Amino acid sequence: MKKFKHILLSILFCLCLFPSSIYGQTSIQVTYPYGSSPQTVPEKWKVYYTDNVTGNQIIDLYGQIHIGSKAVHCVEPNVSALNGASDYQAMSMESIYSPSLCQEAGWIYALGIQKDPSNEMDLACQILLWKLLDQSVSNFTYHSDIQAKMDQVNQNIQIMKTPVCFETNDVLLDGYGKENSITLLDSSNVFEHYIEKENNGIHYLKEGNSLTVWLEPGDNPEGSLSFDCFYSSDEALSSTVYISNTSQNVLSLEKSIPNNVKINVSIATGKAQIHKVDESGNYIPGTSLKIVDESGNTVDKWISENQSYVVSNLLKNQTYTLIEEQAAEGYICSDPISFTIKNIDSLKQIHLINHQIFVYKSDQFKNPVRDVHLQVLNSDGEVIDEWITGKKIVDLSKEETERLKNKESFDNFIVTEEGILYKIDGITYHIDEYGYETIHPISNLKWNQTYTLHEEQALPSYIKGEDIQFIADKSQCITMVNLKTKDIDIKKTDENNQPVKGATLSILDKDGNEIETWISDTDPHTIKNLILNEEYTLCELKAPDGYQKAEDIHFTVNEDTDEIIMKDQKIIVPLTGFDLHTGFYIAISSVSFLLIVLFIRKIRRI
Repeated sequence: MKKFKHILLSILFCLCLFPSSIYGQTSIQVTYPYGSSPQTVPEKWKVYYTDNVTGNQIIDLYGQIHIGSKAVHCVEPNVSALNGASDYQAMSMESIYSPSLCQEAGWIYALGIQKDPSNEMDLACQILLWKLLDQSVSNFTYHSDIQAKMDQVNQNIQIMKTPVCFETNDVLLDGYGKENSITLLDSSNVFEHYIEKENNGIHYLKEGNSLTVWLEPGDNPEGSLSFDCFYSSDEALSSTVYISNTSQNVLSLEKSIPNNVKINVSIATGKAQIHKVDESGNYIPGTSLKIVDESGNTVDKWISENQSYVVSNLLKNQTYTLIEEQAAEGYICSDPISFTIKNIDSLKQIHLINHQIFVYKSDQFKNPVRDVHLQVLNSDGEVIDEWITGKKIVDLSKEETERLKNKESFDNFIVTEEGILYKIDGITYHIDEYGYETIHPISNLKWNQTYTLHEEQALPSYIKGEDIQFIADKSQCITMVNLKTKDIDIKKTDENNQPVKGATLSILDKDGNEIETWISDTDPHTIKNLILNEEYTLCELKAPDGYQKAEDIHFTVNEDTDEIIMKDQKIIVPLTGFDLHTGFYIAISSVSFLLIVLFIRKIRRI
């Protein structure tokens, strides 16, 4: 191809750009497939244009230029490309032209020559490059076949320049599965020319200018999908300009980065704020919690602290269940709570309330009883909690004890109408003014289950408390009473305080039930475990011979009661009246008197 050299542009290239971006020298080869004479070259392969400086009309002929095996194209019209010129210096196109010009030049190559290697398309792309890169000529005239090729390229470039216009590029799905898919429609009608570039976990169906996207169960709740127009951006390379001081500057074209569209897809998720509190609204630390979805999969799990906990990525319209795996020490394990996220724009509030069941061990006078071994059994008889009552929780100084006695709250001690609370390490203890635990919270209880409070062994001078069955369905304080007892000595004496043996005695309670029956001896008889402050009756069932049966003695056992004395009176025989014993004595007396009289008479005769 015969060209007239544009001296000024070449000098500028050589002086300004060549020194800073040299790739190395090389030479070009120029061929004219349809001839090099304007008189013989067919009209189809001629290009007419006007030099804007001189106003002259120029005729250019189609030629093919190569550097080695690589086809290159002229940068400037009206400049000659000399076959064999070897002073070419290679430079990156980006170092000379603006990014937009570089990009469009690459599109001309990719959408023209790369798609259609015909000579017609080659000439069409050459003209497009002149029009793009050089404004020194105008009024181009060329064959209609070349125009048709140029129209194809221009149409594709227009598609490349037109952005895909979906309703949104950030898709929120209501849930997993194709039934929750969303279809996007490109109102620009160019998406049909796009190919997949990158897919990060999205299922999709591409049909023309529509794109349907969804996520399947088990997928990540977020992903992205990108498409390139016509070809992949992985194919893009930098184009190279070859600068010469003696010949036409030429351009070795590569595909430039195509237009791209990216779609972000995520499941529409909401958040829930979990409050683990007691009935007063105080946060409870140390509770093991988790949230599971409809399939039983664990979504999140945590240990509660002295604040709320926010769970994220909860799917819209799906039901979740908040489960308390292990209650904090001293609290009933709450029933699960199910909830559904309806509005992803608001923070769903969930309060999981823990109840407590306390145990108070006292005597019949409501005084606390310490050192008793208590257990709580479930319905299978398994021990789920056990403790010793009245354990020492905190050592208090005399000053601290006095302050607590004066109903003064300080530091970790809070005095209420119900008693003294001692808080440490997130746990609240109920203590007395000496630091001993008064009521004990039961641990490991499950909501609405039946349990039994059991006393393993009573303390001396106390009656073992009866088992108490209860249901863990509310907060409550269970009082188990140990009846305090006393041993009483029973003495059976006469009116002279001498022991009386052989009396049959019995002790009855206030309801007339027999406590114990025995026969008196010379030593006092001890009745054990009589309940303090209870009324009893000592009665004599049978008196010994010669004694009268005593009247019943009613008494109440108190701390000062040590012994009960029941006295029997002897039976006195009266002198009046006649009975066999008296007759016998009279008869003996009469016979004796008669014998004495006879004896005296006999003596007198002698």
